[in-house]
Amino acid sequence: MYKKSQGGGIMKKAVMCICVLAFLCTFSFAKKMTILNFSKGEMPDDNNQTEVSLSEEHVEKEGDFTLKADFKEKAKGPWMAVFKPKKAAWSGFTKVKFVVFNPSDKPVKIAWMIKGAKMSNGPENRKDWEVTLPPGRTEHEIPLKDVVCNDGKSPLDLSRVFIYCFWGLEEKPFSIFVVKLWL
Repeated sequence: MYKKSQGGGIMKKAVMCICVLAFLCTFSFAKKMTILNFSKGEMPDDNNQTEVSLSEEHVEKEGDFTLKADFKEKAKGPWMAVFKPKKAAWSGFTKVKFVVFNPSDKPVKIAWMIKGAKMSNGPENRKDWEVTLPPGRTEHEIPLKDVVCNDGKSPLDLSRVFIYCFWGLEEKPFSIFVVKLWL
C-alpha cells in the first residue's frame, strides 16, 4: 500500500512553530514609553508649592537631566502635575515606573496620583498610591492592570489619562530628583 510522504507535514509544523514563537516573543517584550523626557526639556506643567527645575545632578549619563522638585510643607498641598498629557493613552501598559534620588538621609513620603478619562474629579475617577522613598537612588513600580479607583469599585479608565502627579506628603519641606518616568 502506498503512503503519502510526511515531509510536507514536518515543514508545515516547523513553520507553524516559528510563527507561534514569533507571536509569543512580541508579547514577552513589554512596551515601554517615556512619559516625561527631562533630557528633552519636558517638565510638569502645573506645580503648587513645589519648585521644579532641570538638573544635571544624579543623572544616568552625561548630557542627561533629572527633574529636581523642592516640595514645601504638606499643609500647603505641594504637587507637580501634568494636565492633559500628550502621551495619555495608557490602557496598553501594565505599570508606571520611576527612578528617584532622595538626597536626604531619611526616607520621605510622596503620593503618585492618576485621574482617568472620565469627566469627574471625584474618587470614582482617581487613584492615589503612597510611596516611601528611601535615601539614595531607588526604582519604584506602580501597577496599572485592573486598577480600582479611590471609591473602591470603579475601574480607572486609562484610555486617556487626564492628569498624573506627584504629591509631597511630608510635614516639612524636602527635595527629590526624578531620574526617569516611564510606562
